[in-house]
Amino acid sequence: MAFGSFPDYTGVFTGTDTSTGKRNVDLYKAAFKASAPNFSSYSAQAPVFSSTQTPVPSPTYDNKNPIDNILNTAQAIQTFEEARYPFELQKFRQMSDIAAQQQLKQAYDLYPLLSQAGREATERNLAASMASLRTKEQMPSSVQNIMASKQAQATSAAAGEADRARAVAAQQAAAKDYAGRFAGQYIQVG
Repeated sequence: MAFGSFPDYTGVFTGTDTSTGKRNVDLYKAAFKASAPNFSSYSAQAPVFSSTQTPVPSPTYDNKNPIDNILNTAQAIQTFEEARYPFELQKFRQMSDIAAQQQLKQAYDLYPLLSQAGREATERNLAASMASLRTKEQMPSSVQNIMASKQAQATSAAAGEADRARAVAAQQAAAKDYAGRFAGQYIQVG
């Protein structure tokens, strides 16, 4: 078999053609009978060049020297890319501007929704926190802790008042002892 030729599989692959529903169809032949797409409705447009641009030259081929053919092709590709670059750059700038405008519009459209969602979430969390605090304060252990704290404050206040009263009494006793020690005595200087 020659290189690039395909073996003939006619009659090997038979089965039901799913496009027509026919049975015992040679699927190998049916695959190659498919009509080629018709591109006649499409028209090729000639490239438009401005007066400041030069058309891209077609590469010239020399069958004698393949290296010259490669160089001519590479030079033609480079000339084409250099001519295309400003248009590509302008296209990418326009696409970038459009993308930036779309992102800004999305941000402006989403901000009120996100802001409202944030407010609602904060309100929900605050309400849940307050409800949790009220529930926690009504639990027996919390009530006991609150009462114990109040009792400790009262005890501390009473102990402080007792300490103050003892200090006042000690001051009075000291003053009385001091005054009684020198009562009726004469002091001479000299």
